[in-house]
Amino acid sequence: MPKPDGTMTFEEWLMEEAKTTEFEEGDSPEKFLKLGKEFLEEELRKEEERLRARRSKKRLRKNIKPKGVNMKKSSKNTSQVINYKGMQYAPQGELGVVYLFSKLQRELGYTAITRIRDAFPDCEAIRHNGERVRIEFEYKSGNFLNHHKPVNQKLKDIDAIICWEDNWPAEKRSLINKHRVEILDLRKHLGLGSNVWFHVVKKHYQKDFLRDLRREPKTLHWPCHKSTKKKDLLIDYIGAPGSYIIGIKLLTSDAYLTKNDDFKYRAECRRIAVLDKPIHMNKMRSEKSLIGAFFLKPNGLQGSPRVTEYWPQLSELILRLNPKLKSKVREYTSWD
Repeated sequence: MPKPDGTMTFEEWLMEEAKTTEFEEGDSPEKFLKLGKEFLEEELRKEEERLRARRSKKRLRKNIKPKGVNMKKSSKNTSQVINYKGMQYAPQGELGVVYLFSKLQRELGYTAITRIRDAFPDCEAIRHNGERVRIEFEYKSGNFLNHHKPVNQKLKDIDAIICWEDNWPAEKRSLINKHRVEILDLRKHLGLGSNVWFHVVKKHYQKDFLRDLRREPKTLHWPCHKSTKKKDLLIDYIGAPGSYIIGIKLLTSDAYLTKNDDFKYRAECRRIAVLDKPIHMNKMRSEKSLIGAFFLKPNGLQGSPRVTEYWPQLSELILRLNPKLKSKVREYTSWD
């Protein structure tokens, strides 16, 4: 039987073959075409697997470090320690969320998982009351907005988003409410649900900020990252040229959208502490426990970076240099 050449597609070749082939009883041109397409799809799948395997071997060879070469020690795991049922560190991606959910399943009220698959939605499970729930897993809930389009239609097809961290933006929270989709934050379930953020005070605001630092009202509305939530902490950081930590605030509300161009998001908060001995950037760089931290890079701090994973080290450093603040800060050094 001649094979297709470069002058026709595989499907065109199948059509030609079907016209000239004598079929036995029970066979038909339609069946012949269907089997041919299935064969082609299987061959394409096998070829894709071979290509992936070759790419993996290539990456592996690139990552092999030659003997005798001194490499920087960068393998330290900076994920949050959770030590939950043999899972030492917090998830670092969606796969970790799936694994942790399997351990928390009964605690979360699910008697059975009927399906987990590599398609939308990721999972189907049954609650104690017999209700079937369609679940989508995300590392952060806000990732759903990028992964699934159109968002409105996709939200109709699920009942819950299970994530490690709920960072769904405040201005789009109405979408969740509209479709009655539950967002289950596994960090909060484990008692680790608060974040720590740097608030970098830019040069042209520093004079006014430092003048008012010790005479602020009990409650104030402060610029923050759009993903900040109630009970998060803000670390006041005086940007260049000063470059030092000067205070800590506790958020008493979630972030909300404003009409201010300079500070698009704000949250209600109250001050916990003002440092008598500020923590300068050079001091942080000299700490062994902070070696490799992303916020210690030469270009300095900008915006409102999240530093939750480094809070144990930062809080220990703050209290070591400012022991009088222990009574004010100690309760916020652990989320247990």
